[in-house]
Amino acid sequence: MKSVLALTGSLLLGITVLPVVLAGGDSQPPTACGVPPASTDVVNDTSGSVASDTSVAARVPDPTGCFGSGIIPLDGGWSLPGPRYLIDRNPRALGYPHEGYPAWDWIIREGTPIYAVRGGRVAVVRTWPYNWWNQGCGAAGLNGCETCGIGLAVVDEQGTVWNYCHGSDILVQVGDIVRAGQQILLSGNTGRSGTPHLHIEIRVDGVQRCPQPLLRSLYEYLIGIDPTTLPIDGCSF
Repeated sequence: MKSVLALTGSLLLGITVLPVVLAGGDSQPPTACGVPPASTDVVNDTSGSVASDTSVAARVPDPTGCFGSGIIPLDGGWSLPGPRYLIDRNPRALGYPHEGYPAWDWIIREGTPIYAVRGGRVAVVRTWPYNWWNQGCGAAGLNGCETCGIGLAVVDEQGTVWNYCHGSDILVQVGDIVRAGQQILLSGNTGRSGTPHLHIEIRVDGVQRCPQPLLRSLYEYLIGIDPTTLPIDGCSF
């Protein structure tokens, strides 16, 4: 996915938690947060091997706990982008490089709850509900084809832009103020996507930064990293 989204400037936000509203106007019901489903998940890694895990250990709830339709944020206003138990099954995925430019792709099954890594204002909502390849968009794309598919951009109070793409349903609207850990999206396979996954892209003053060090720190140490200090290379191939 090679979308270009460069929103700059600083927004001073009075952070207020707003109810999450679905397209039909109904409030998003509370989710199981970090509690995995009873069914078997299949996890792929870069070696091409497939692992199946239905152990009791794999079904331990997210230690950050639940909060409405999301999870309780970590200290400093940070959150993992999805349920911890899924990352537990393949922590190496946090360091996988992205093709072509600094970003991060997380291969997960459709319908996985996606949380805001950082709070802020929803600046852009994208609602193209089709898959790029199924629509015959081709290498260059046709009129109306959207690389991001269903997704959004959140601008935090420092002006950093947090992009989330390839969802199956979006749970917020433009102008909403979201907190870290709030459920904002369900993962999917829309836009320029070859398999169901989440795409995260961080832009500081329009420059793409590598999400991998931040995500590893949130997972391993429960500590966030100032996005302005994230590298601009070394995370792509």
